[in-house]
Amino acid sequence: MIRPLLTVAVLSACVALTSYISLMTMTGQSLDDEALTQAKADRTNFFPWIFVAAAQHMPELVSIAAAVLALVWTVRTRRWIPALVGLGMILGANLTTQFLKRVLLDKPDYGIQQIVHNSFPSGHTTATATILVALLLVAPPQLRAKTATWGWVLAAMTGMLTVVNGWHRPSDAAAALLVVGAWGVLAVLTIGLADGALSRPGGRPTDAYRRVREKMAVRRGNLLQREDRGESAFIPPAAPRQQQYREQPYQPHQHPGYQQGPSLQYGRPGYGYAAPVRPRLGTVITLVVLAAGLTVTVALLPWPAVAGTGTGRATVIAGYLGIAAASALSWRAVARWLRSLS
Repeated sequence: MIRPLLTVAVLSACVALTSYISLMTMTGQSLDDEALTQAKADRTNFFPWIFVAAAQHMPELVSIAAAVLALVWTVRTRRWIPALVGLGMILGANLTTQFLKRVLLDKPDYGIQQIVHNSFPSGHTTATATILVALLLVAPPQLRAKTATWGWVLAAMTGMLTVVNGWHRPSDAAAALLVVGAWGVLAVLTIGLADGALSRPGGRPTDAYRRVREKMAVRRGNLLQREDRGESAFIPPAAPRQQQYREQPYQPHQHPGYQQGPSLQYGRPGYGYAAPVRPRLGTVITLVVLAAGLTVTVALLPWPAVAGTGTGRATVIAGYLGIAAASALSWRAVARWLRSLS
């Protein structure tokens, strides 16, 4: 219980640190704006028109594909609790992003950025990333590693494309992925609590119906015993069966296929499979170190970062690395605690 909440606190602290640097400092605003300007210039100079056209619709296509696959997996595996928790996670993460953007955070105007209004965090990235995390929650255990790998890569690409399309700055997309990661860990914690509650005797919804049938069977058994002992005026006693009931009391009937267990089991194969955690810890550390190191290097250079120069390209590369690092860190956290449910 405590360790997942600490993970949520760490991801939330990363969001707070990112917002302070990118919104409240002149250096952060300058680097963020130069990265966006350089990304727009690269889109015009290096990418063909077909790529630019596809990039405009990439978030919607990824979201639709992930939602359809999540629905198919939910129906096939009957994992209704992770599906419902995933829907709540999608709603909570998107509401958090809009609350941070429109209510809580206010970007001061230092005269650096052309667009003064706050766009932190990215709503486009949040919407797509939450559906990808929901897909990970309902994925079969044997496919969870591949789902996590494709999920964090597609989420990072979506965040980068919002920068290429000119919709958001790199810090907007990185913060959105961290918000999604925090909500994903909370979703895993909620699934674990629900499984614990349903694994208690009588906790599953079908147990209520089973208890009613068992009580009816007990009443029928008691009635038979009364009739065999001559307590009924309509049926004569059956002496040979009296001794049997005295030596072996009546037991309620148990369905042969019933077995009490966590709600994720449902008697299906694959439960208990310990899926490897993806992305790997080394991948996360490498991306975080590269992004932080390149950002600090660009910030400490004596000349300003200008689009079209080597410094400008280093700035946008640092932004892309930051988005990839935030995506890998978030998916690693969700996959790590999701594995503990197996």
